[in-house]
Amino acid sequence: MSFNLEPFFEAPLAIQIHLLGGILAFIVGIVVFAMRKGTARHRSLGKVWVAIMAVVALSSFFIHELRTWGLFSPIHLLSVFTLGSLVSAIYLVRKRNIRAHELTMKGLFAGGVIVAGGLTFGRDLLMNKMFLSPATGAAAPSLNAVPGGPATIALGSAFAIFLAVLTWDWLSGRGQIARR
Repeated sequence: MSFNLEPFFEAPLAIQIHLLGGILAFIVGIVVFAMRKGTARHRSLGKVWVAIMAVVALSSFFIHELRTWGLFSPIHLLSVFTLGSLVSAIYLVRKRNIRAHELTMKGLFAGGVIVAGGLTFGRDLLMNKMFLSPATGAAAPSLNAVPGGPATIALGSAFAIFLAVLTWDWLSGRGQIARR
């Protein structure tokens, strides 16, 4: 696959931080979900993932490419929700409500990383310019070409990813909490 890094280097610093953080959140999140739960390694890497997600969410407040309400757009609501969910997930695990913590983290990964990240491939956004622009030889599809547009893609993706994560835990047996 070919890609064009020029749009990345031309992007504002906030977008660069947001993109790199999103990529790191995806990689670290996959590793955390694949490992045995409750271990010291899981807790340490989970803290790293929470920090990365906080940086990604906070950096979004300095990105104003899509403007719906002044400088802000619906994506900023996702950032507020993400920050609240991170706080909630930490609170839940400290209160030993492991199941609610697990569901919160899976929801954050599905919605905040997979779906939100997937939507960045829309026309005129950085990921599209890097991977799907005419310079790379790939077609640049419009999200609006799908019936229901981005909302259908987002909801369908979230559901599919959530089911995949639940199935992975169930099949691998890694959804179990390690005994101390």
